[in-house]
Amino acid sequence: MVMTEGLRETTSLKYETLYEDRILWAVPKSVDPKLAIDIINSNSISAPLPQALKKRVAVRAPHEWSAKSNAWYKSRLASAAPYFTSDLHVGAIEIVAANLGTCHLSMTLHSNLPDRLHKDVAFYDTGCVAQKMVLAMPRHLMMVPTFASYFERLAEAVRDDYTRYFLAHAVDFRDVET
Repeated sequence: MVMTEGLRETTSLKYETLYEDRILWAVPKSVDPKLAIDIINSNSISAPLPQALKKRVAVRAPHEWSAKSNAWYKSRLASAAPYFTSDLHVGAIEIVAANLGTCHLSMTLHSNLPDRLHKDVAFYDTGCVAQKMVLAMPRHLMMVPTFASYFERLAEAVRDDYTRYFLAHAVDFRDVET
């Protein structure tokens, strides 16, 4: 689950941080990767922007990192107006795949996208942490050695699985330092 302020303040739960979910910028593959990386790195852009970069998809589903996403667009691509709306991030990616705009999504959501969307969309790591993902269990169960052991093993297995996934797909997210 997502580490929220409410979860931090809850004393009845034991939680273990699994990984930091990062914000990815979804851009149609028709956009030059160098241009996208220049925008991420806040480099000055002299060429006119492609139409797809002038519009963005605003996702209406509540998520912890929407303010960070809006701030990123204001600082990196202020001319990208929230032109489209979508109730879900997958719908937003569909709009990006149609070469109509850009949007943000989390790495976790990226791992669950249909393969067909990857052929038309490039994903760039913005360098922003979206949220911390944690495993939580009622604290009183941690007194039972079997549950405590299970909790520890499950946390480690999820950490390992996501680490392997992120390492395997790191090239998909383009290195913003290049």
